[in-house]
Amino acid sequence: MLASGTVLHVRSDKDTHFVGSLATNAGESANIVLPAGVGGDGRGRCRMRAMTIVSDQNLAWEILLFAKDTFLTLAADLDLVPFVARWSFTAADAIQVAGTGPYLYYIDGNDQHYEDMDDTGELHAVLVNRSVTAKNAGATGEVVVDFSLEPA
Repeated sequence: MLASGTVLHVRSDKDTHFVGSLATNAGESANIVLPAGVGGDGRGRCRMRAMTIVSDQNLAWEILLFAKDTFLTLAADLDLVPFVARWSFTAADAIQVAGTGPYLYYIDGNDQHYEDMDDTGELHAVLVNRSVTAKNAGATGEVVVDFSLEPA
C-alpha cells in the first residue's frame, strides 16, 4: 500500500502514442498503462494532481479523459459516453528555454477523480489539436503527456 500523498507519474510514449498528424480540432486517442500501485483492484482509482505536455510544436492542445477505451465510439447513446474531464492549453501557455528545444506546458492544482471503468489498468486519453496549424506526424510532431496521479 502506498502512503497517502504519494504521487505517481504515467507518461505517454512519443513512439507509440499521439504519433499521427492532427488537423485542426482532430484528436488521437491513447490507452496508457497505469503504473503499479494505482488502484490495486485494477480500476486505477486515483486523483489527477498535475499534467505536463512536452511538444515539438507550439500548438494549442486539449486533453480529454475517458473512463473506458470506447472513448466516443458509443456516442449514439449518450448514456454510454465515458467522458471524465478536459484540460485546455493555448500556444501562449508554452515555454521554451532560451528560445530553443521543445515546448513545455504545465498545469497544477488539479483534483480530478479518475477510475478505469473497463478494468484494463489504463488511463484513456485523447490529445486534440485546437490550433489552425496541423500537428505533424512522426519525429517532427512528437508529444509526450505526463499525468501526476495520487492513488485513491
